[in-house]
Amino acid sequence: MERINFSRESKTLMYLLLTVGILSLTYALFRIFRSIMNGAGLFSGHHHIIAFVGLLAQIIFGFVFILLWYTNSKYRKYYIEWDDEKMRFRLPSKPQTHTIDLKNIKSAAITSGNLELWFRDDSMESIDLKGIDFEDLQMIKNTFLTKEYNE
Repeated sequence: MERINFSRESKTLMYLLLTVGILSLTYALFRIFRSIMNGAGLFSGHHHIIAFVGLLAQIIFGFVFILLWYTNSKYRKYYIEWDDEKMRFRLPSKPQTHTIDLKNIKSAAITSGNLELWFRDDSMESIDLKGIDFEDLQMIKNTFLTKEYNE
């Protein structure tokens, strides 16, 4: 069974992004809160302004890491897989899992980033392939466009 995932990031990298983001955010907020509680004004003196800007940058990077984790984890659940008999897919444009029996396909074409499948009952299914790497797109083309469909 061939399977193409929309997210290529490993689970380890995903958890590392989340952990670094949360730790960075927590540490920066803790340091700012601690400075305020100790009576050190955030904008008093040259040293405090530089430290505050550094902590602010750390907060921004924490949010960026968490955003990267969220974006990649959002796309982890989307895939296209197929074998000799069936094709299953779950895409951002169609969040439910769909199954297509390959025996019912009359013809296939790829146009403007979509895999268009025409079925024997004269219906058509368009599968959005945006976000798939070039190598995976080539694998889909080689599988579905070179396949001989029985009329």
